[in-house]
Amino acid sequence: MKEYLIKSKNYHHSAFAMIDWTAIDQASKTLTNARQIWLTKHVSGFCATASTMEKRKQWESKLCPLCKISVEDSQHVIICRDSRVRTKYASSLQKLMDHMKQTHTHPAIQNIFLHTLSDGNAHLV
Repeated sequence: MKEYLIKSKNYHHSAFAMIDWTAIDQASKTLTNARQIWLTKHVSGFCATASTMEKRKQWESKLCPLCKISVEDSQHVIICRDSRVRTKYASSLQKLMDHMKQTHTHPAIQNIFLHTLSDGNAHLV
């Protein structure tokens, strides 16, 4: 996987030294197998986006089925500005924040996640 990401996604080999693999391993064990598979596909770019489905000749268009403006790839899934996506994103972020509070995550870590993931729109949550 490391070699694939370096060659096809232009990741620099030094980036892998900065990853806390132990934390990722521990966090992934809290996910169901289905979520682990989804996360792996999403991060590696193999998830079933419109772009992927069009390449597989299972869909006729690469365009996002929600906004119908941009090519839907794994990055677009995260940044699509369709109002339905924004509503779902805000709801999911709220669930994450609730989970971190329930598990007594340090407030500084909660704030980092909130401000990073809310794209400066902390009022959404």
